Amino acid sequence: MIMEQIRDDPRCPDQLRILEVWVLPKGQEDQPRPATAAPQAMPPQPTPEQARLAQEGIDLYLKAHGADPEGQPPSQ
Repeated sequence: MIMEQIRDDPRCPDQLRILEVWVLPKGQEDQPRPATAAPQAMPPQPTPEQARLAQEGIDLYLKAHGADPEGQPPSQ
């Protein structure tokens, strides 16, 4: 068995995530192949405070570039 791991979550910098798992066939010299496709985790939903801070950042960016954030619909 061969396993590929990466560190890609900035919230957990000391943790590894399994990217792929390869299973070698027993008694054969074929090329390894993926055992299963890695499921894609859905990103966590932002808290109301995180959403508010994100919107503040968007509003500041729009103001800095001459746009009126009040005239823009809220970003998703």
